[in-house]
Amino acid sequence: MPDRELLEKAKEDLEKVIQVSPCLRTYVDIGQTCYYIGADAITEAMIVDEGSINSALVYFSKALDCEMGKSFPELQLLRGKCMKIRGEDDNALECFKQSALVERKGSSNTIIFNYMLETYMNWFCQSDEEKRKVIVDEVDEWMQFFLNNFNKHTLKINLRRLAHERTQQLLQLCRGTIQSCKFTLPKMCFEIFDCED
Repeated sequence: MPDRELLEKAKEDLEKVIQVSPCLRTYVDIGQTCYYIGADAITEAMIVDEGSINSALVYFSKALDCEMGKSFPELQLLRGKCMKIRGEDDNALECFKQSALVERKGSSNTIIFNYMLETYMNWFCQSDEEKRKVIVDEVDEWMQFFLNNFNKHTLKINLRRLAHERTQQLLQLCRGTIQSCKFTLPKMCFEIFDCED
């Protein structure tokens, strides 16, 4: 993460560029700069400057209005990160889904997978039985989507990391998927510990 002073300077420079030549890439760059100014530098788990996060969302909204804005996966991912840090997990998840849908087939950019699975794990662990069934169905559907459209090796690496960092939550979600006869996630969890992988 860049130094805060450098981020502020970059923001000033990008504001000048936008006045002369507003475009998708510039809106994304300044929005991302605002996000990093507003987010906790170590974990990106809390807001240190709410105004900067709000500014980031404004710039990302302008980027969406640009030609090709809706088909730019990084933009949806960044919007989702802003929503997530604001505690708007429903909106964040929708942004992550949009990012996954517009990402190119075979992509190794599986950070989207991490954010989505972390959100589902949190929800599952905090939900009642009825909501858990809906979550399990969505998890299975999206796991199949990711396996069919993203680089499987990179997905397994990311799932292995999540398994080490959030073991209990992942185990609870796997139990729930098995109880509902949805085996995509548990099967992949078994595969990540295959020594040949």
